[in-house]
Amino acid sequence: MLPDVQAYREAVTARREAEDAFTGKNPNVPFNSLDAVSVSQGLRSAKTREIELRSTLGDALVQGLNEDAKAWAEQVLTNDENSTDNEVRENLVVNGLTDEQAEMCIALRDWFLTDINAHL
Repeated sequence: MLPDVQAYREAVTARREAEDAFTGKNPNVPFNSLDAVSVSQGLRSAKTREIELRSTLGDALVQGLNEDAKAWAEQVLTNDENSTDNEVRENLVVNGLTDEQAEMCIALRDWFLTDINAHL
Protein backbone atom coordinates (compact mmCIF):
# COMPACT_ATOMS: atom_id res chain seq x y z
CA MET A 1 0.00 0.00 0.00
CA LEU A 2 1.20 3.49 -0.74
CA PRO A 3 2.58 5.34 2.29
CA ASP A 4 0.39 8.39 1.64
CA VAL A 5 -2.74 6.23 1.52
CA GLN A 6 -1.93 4.51 4.81
CA ALA A 7 -1.03 7.78 6.52
CA TYR A 8 -4.30 9.32 5.30
CA ARG A 9 -6.34 6.37 6.58
CA GLU A 10 -4.62 6.66 9.97
CA ALA A 11 -5.37 10.40 10.06
CA VAL A 12 -9.06 9.74 9.31
CA THR A 13 -9.19 7.19 12.14
CA ALA A 14 -7.49 9.63 14.53
CA ARG A 15 -9.96 12.38 13.57
CA ARG A 16 -12.93 10.06 14.11
CA GLU A 17 -11.60 9.02 17.53
CA ALA A 18 -11.05 12.68 18.47
CA GLU A 19 -14.61 13.53 17.38
CA ASP A 20 -15.97 10.66 19.47
CA ALA A 21 -13.99 11.86 22.48
CA PHE A 22 -15.19 15.43 21.96
CA THR A 23 -18.85 14.45 21.65
CA GLY A 24 -18.70 11.80 24.37
CA LYS A 25 -19.68 9.01 21.95
CA ASN A 26 -16.76 6.85 22.97
CA PRO A 27 -17.55 5.23 26.34
CA ASN A 28 -13.89 4.28 26.74
CA VAL A 29 -12.86 7.93 26.86
CA PRO A 30 -14.27 9.72 29.91
CA PHE A 31 -15.06 13.31 29.12
CA ASN A 32 -15.41 16.16 31.55
CA SER A 33 -15.14 19.92 31.35
CA LEU A 34 -11.50 19.83 32.43
CA ASP A 35 -10.67 17.79 29.33
CA ALA A 36 -12.58 20.08 26.96
CA VAL A 37 -9.63 22.22 25.92
CA SER A 38 -7.23 19.33 25.35
CA VAL A 39 -9.86 17.28 23.53
CA SER A 40 -10.77 20.27 21.37
CA GLN A 41 -7.09 20.87 20.54
CA GLY A 42 -6.66 17.18 19.72
CA LEU A 43 -9.66 17.26 17.39
CA ARG A 44 -8.38 20.40 15.66
CA SER A 45 -4.95 18.82 15.23
CA ALA A 46 -6.44 15.59 13.86
CA LYS A 47 -8.61 17.48 11.37
CA THR A 48 -5.65 19.57 10.21
CA ARG A 49 -3.51 16.46 9.67
CA GLU A 50 -6.31 14.75 7.73
CA ILE A 51 -6.78 17.79 5.47
CA GLU A 52 -3.05 18.09 4.79
CA LEU A 53 -2.74 14.42 3.86
CA ARG A 54 -5.94 14.50 1.78
CA SER A 55 -4.50 17.42 -0.19
CA THR A 56 -1.21 15.56 -0.75
CA LEU A 57 -3.05 12.43 -1.81
CA GLY A 58 -5.38 14.33 -4.13
CA ASP A 59 -2.47 16.18 -5.73
CA ALA A 60 -0.62 12.92 -6.36
CA LEU A 61 -3.75 11.37 -7.85
CA VAL A 62 -4.58 14.14 -10.31
CA GLN A 63 -1.02 14.44 -11.62
CA GLY A 64 -1.58 11.34 -13.73
CA LEU A 65 -5.15 12.05 -14.84
CA ASN A 66 -6.45 14.06 -17.75
CA GLU A 67 -9.53 16.24 -17.19
CA ASP A 68 -11.97 13.58 -18.45
CA ALA A 69 -10.51 10.87 -16.21
CA LYS A 70 -10.50 13.26 -13.26
CA ALA A 71 -14.17 14.20 -13.79
CA TRP A 72 -15.14 10.54 -14.22
CA ALA A 73 -13.29 9.48 -11.04
CA GLU A 74 -15.00 12.28 -9.08
CA GLN A 75 -18.37 11.15 -10.40
CA VAL A 76 -17.75 7.54 -9.36
CA LEU A 77 -16.51 8.54 -5.92
CA THR A 78 -19.41 10.94 -5.33
CA ASN A 79 -22.29 8.84 -6.61
CA ASP A 80 -21.50 5.15 -6.11
CA GLU A 81 -22.45 4.60 -2.49
CA ASN A 82 -23.76 1.04 -2.89
CA SER A 83 -20.73 -0.76 -4.29
CA THR A 84 -18.03 -2.19 -2.05
CA ASP A 85 -14.55 -0.67 -2.10
CA ASN A 86 -13.34 -3.69 -4.09
CA GLU A 87 -16.09 -3.23 -6.69
CA VAL A 88 -15.29 0.47 -7.05
CA ARG A 89 -11.55 -0.28 -7.25
CA GLU A 90 -12.16 -2.85 -9.99
CA ASN A 91 -14.37 -0.41 -11.90
CA LEU A 92 -11.70 2.29 -11.71
CA VAL A 93 -8.93 -0.04 -12.92
CA VAL A 94 -11.03 -1.58 -15.72
CA ASN A 95 -11.76 1.94 -16.95
CA GLY A 96 -8.15 3.06 -17.14
CA LEU A 97 -6.81 4.04 -13.73
CA THR A 98 -3.69 2.34 -12.41
CA ASP A 99 -3.86 0.21 -9.27
CA GLU A 100 -2.14 3.02 -7.35
CA GLN A 101 -4.60 5.65 -8.60
CA ALA A 102 -7.54 3.39 -7.75
CA GLU A 103 -6.16 2.84 -4.23
CA MET A 104 -5.86 6.60 -3.75
CA CYS A 105 -9.46 7.04 -4.92
CA ILE A 106 -10.70 4.40 -2.48
CA ALA A 107 -8.88 6.17 0.36
CA LEU A 108 -10.72 9.39 -0.55
CA ARG A 109 -14.09 7.71 -1.10
CA ASP A 110 -15.65 8.45 2.32
CA TRP A 111 -14.75 12.11 1.93
CA PHE A 112 -16.50 12.28 -1.44
CA LEU A 113 -19.58 10.49 -0.11
CA THR A 114 -19.94 12.81 2.90
CA ASP A 115 -18.76 16.22 1.67
CA ILE A 116 -20.79 17.82 -1.11
CA ASN A 117 -17.86 20.18 -1.81
CA ALA A 118 -15.30 17.39 -2.28
CA HIS A 119 -13.30 17.60 -5.50
CA LEU A 120 -9.91 16.64 -6.86
